Amino acid sequence: MADLRSRIEELARADGFDLAGLATGMSASRVLGQTSFAGIGAGTSRTTMSGPWGLAVDTTGRRLFVADRGNSRVLVFTGMDLAGISDGMGAANVLGQSSWSGNSGGLAANQMLWPAGVAYLSQGDRLFVGEDAARVLVFNLAAMTETGNSA
Repeated sequence: MADLRSRIEELARADGFDLAGLATGMSASRVLGQTSFAGIGAGTSRTTMSGPWGLAVDTTGRRLFVADRGNSRVLVFTGMDLAGISDGMGAANVLGQSSWSGNSGGLAANQMLWPAGVAYLSQGDRLFVGEDAARVLVFNLAAMTETGNSA
């Protein structure tokens, strides 16, 4: 398990591809979690990750949800059209931690334990997060604040 966690932390970024010109072997257009494509370090801030695992997209609200497994949190990025994404851009909200620098997992309603799967349902503005505590957390995003949100 330690080897898996170490490998997850090495891959602390989420690459973005412009699908308009989709082609085999194409390069990513943007990178989140690092300031450039050459970056590989893990961290706990608005702009860094420690093992992005699962993704979900809200096409209406233009939000991207990233399960940041190594930091036991989900990052919420807004303005998700290609023109609005910049390399290393910061998340707008964090779920599962009470601050941007927190990364301890837990079992309270405002905590997570290694989130992996993320799904978004536009009806009711709900986010579903599957995690290693053998549970699925359901967040009402209509009431979302910057940090410390409860399921």
